[in-house]
Amino acid sequence: MTMFEIKQKSIKNDWPFMDLPFITANYTDILYDEEPILFSGTNKDGNRILGSLVDEADTLGFFRFFHVFISEKTYIDFLNGMISYLEILKNEESKIFVVDRNYDTTIRDIFLIGFNEIPSGYVPLENSFCPEFEKNYSLDFVVSLKGKLADLKRALTKEISNIQTAFSKILISSIIPLKSLYPTPSIYQKAYSEGSFRLNFSIDFDDNRLLPVNKEYASQYVSKYLEYCMSYLHDEVNVIFKGEGIKAKNFEILKENLKTIYDSSSASLPENIEEIVKEELVVSADNFEKITENMGTNFTGMEFLNKSVDNENPIGFLDDKCKSYFTEIMKVIEESKVYDKDNEPKDYSICIYNLNTKTRKGNAHIIYNVGSDKEMSQPKIDITGNEPLDNSKFTESLHLNKWIDIKAKATRKGSKFIRLIIME
Repeated sequence: MTMFEIKQKSIKNDWPFMDLPFITANYTDILYDEEPILFSGTNKDGNRILGSLVDEADTLGFFRFFHVFISEKTYIDFLNGMISYLEILKNEESKIFVVDRNYDTTIRDIFLIGFNEIPSGYVPLENSFCPEFEKNYSLDFVVSLKGKLADLKRALTKEISNIQTAFSKILISSIIPLKSLYPTPSIYQKAYSEGSFRLNFSIDFDDNRLLPVNKEYASQYVSKYLEYCMSYLHDEVNVIFKGEGIKAKNFEILKENLKTIYDSSSASLPENIEEIVKEELVVSADNFEKITENMGTNFTGMEFLNKSVDNENPIGFLDDKCKSYFTEIMKVIEESKVYDKDNEPKDYSICIYNLNTKTRKGNAHIIYNVGSDKEMSQPKIDITGNEPLDNSKFTESLHLNKWIDIKAKATRKGSKFIRLIIME
């Protein structure tokens, strides 16, 4: 067979290109038939590569592949069926390397081309979405910060502490629906690892039980739960919490995954499992909102991975745009619940313990819950206005642990304060 002609100059021996397009870690076969047809991995610099078999020149004894450089977010969107391979190739940010590999696995040639240089017969179809393929799951997870300070393998202690606490709570929420099977799981923090700035977490189940933990199903469920929170909850939140629209397809799949776990343990799925999952989704969305509140300041993105023995499978990627994603989710959830809200601003005393002066969002202690002289709430706060918050009474409260008087519209659930919209 005659291979299509490439007019671009070969870069096989050109530095630094000669090493860039090759996968050195996290190799995954997505589609395989005698030879890899669709595959992915990362190169020596940790860049994501999505590869595909393009053609075979049997008379000359070599295969031709596309090795496409893409972002982790684009790769995750591809895995989740949100974008097609055709859309990836068309994207101006994608770098398309043509790699010719001899039958003996040596490299014959390398080219860098644009989408318009691909002959029409080699362009993927419109519906070239990622096929279903088998993944290996584990109970080990990685949160990898990207950009700015994180690329220097540095991070602010306060921000890291916030992420550690919030993500631990998210992992706990993910396994609450399994508590009747595995009541005593533990979340462990492992040592930091190389990368931009990587935090490692592990879930450990108590194995001293009559019914052994099916860790394969449990680890798959936790990954799917995290994936749902980051990729699908925003689109289905109105259906789940307000009953608006058609059935939430991906929420139903999540419940089916839970049923598989219970069936594997010969146990009955709790009748109120839907309400349990919904309650934990609220907790998780709230903590994802906290995780993203400092996005863009000292790091620009966060990648979430499931780590197996020989691979790291991406679960989700959050960037600066995702701040509004979880804020919108929480707004819908709050609107769906019966809350008591102030119609007009009222006087309150608060002590702020967390504040992002750019987003004007944070958390505070409020003196006492309604009808109590012992219990305090820790509501979210939103400070209105445009005046800089530096050197204001709000930052004074934050840094000096000082109680301040404010006017705000409060949202309460029973006696507990949920949110304060503060009038500056």
